[in-house]
Amino acid sequence: MTAWVECSGLAKQLGTKQVLSGLDLSVERGEILSILGPSGSGKTTLIRLIAGLADPDAGEIAIAGKTVFGPRTNTPIERRGVGYVFQDYAVWPHMTVAANVAFGLELAGLGRADRDIRVREALTSVDIAELADRFPDQLSGGQQQRLALARSLAMRPEVILLDEPLSNVDAALREHLRLEILQLVRAHNTTAIYITHDQSEAMALCDRLAVMQGGRLLQAGKPEELYRRPNSLFVASFLGGANVLQGEMENGVFTTQGLRLVSRSAAPGPAVDLVFRPEDAAPAEAHPENRLSGAVVACMFLGRCWRVTLRAADLMFQLDWPVQVMPSAILDFSVPPDRCALVPSGS
Repeated sequence: MTAWVECSGLAKQLGTKQVLSGLDLSVERGEILSILGPSGSGKTTLIRLIAGLADPDAGEIAIAGKTVFGPRTNTPIERRGVGYVFQDYAVWPHMTVAANVAFGLELAGLGRADRDIRVREALTSVDIAELADRFPDQLSGGQQQRLALARSLAMRPEVILLDEPLSNVDAALREHLRLEILQLVRAHNTTAIYITHDQSEAMALCDRLAVMQGGRLLQAGKPEELYRRPNSLFVASFLGGANVLQGEMENGVFTTQGLRLVSRSAAPGPAVDLVFRPEDAAPAEAHPENRLSGAVVACMFLGRCWRVTLRAADLMFQLDWPVQVMPSAILDFSVPPDRCALVPSGS
């Protein structure tokens, strides 16, 4: 595959805050990349720079093999081949659904016949063709989101940028729209960068996942890779619930407060944090080398399992367990060595 979006050394300062710091990012052609991070991590600033809505203080940006920003280049937004789906949809309230989609095509110089074909195709692809003559205030939030997506796809962009497009949609509709967006982007074979702070949304949608913090890209890779083999405590914690133990490696074994655990991960140093997920807990006999025991503090039903909170050696653990365990009972369990990830201490 060929890199379709390439960002090198991007830096951006807003006021006194350094929003991006020497960030490098590569997105392959036809790939969906989710960028995940807390508010203020620089996610939206990054895609605004890619789109041309703002200029970096330093660095270069290339799209489809062409430099669109660099020391001697600054291609305007309308010539970058970028589609942008905003968090608040940003549809024109005084235009009909069809006119919203046609507007950008008209600016691009397409004739009336070609515009009509593109508009019809785009609206059909997002299943709102029957709403072509309505105005945005006559649409539901989900329908406005489909309109925003249709408007971008109609331009047949080289890359589509989606800035938390489901944050204003209620939870019941969000999962359905998430699947629709995925299917539409796949059907159009469009390269996409999807910004979100929702880790389940990010992992469900993407081919690759990138985690940002403080204007820096901490780790990028397949979702399972980041989830199972995080390179820092921040990445591990941000991608869902995690049990974190602070300790040391001694003769290839992790030790902390009298507990010993075998890990298949390479230790990044003598002082490490060990991370495992609640769903990694297994019966005690499954992994006798990593057998632990603790007193149950609480047990809550989550539907698919029971979430057990227990105390072992003055440490608190959360486990996903198949059956209810009553508080104060002693529970024996084990952790697979290949699910014990090691990260630098305090990272």
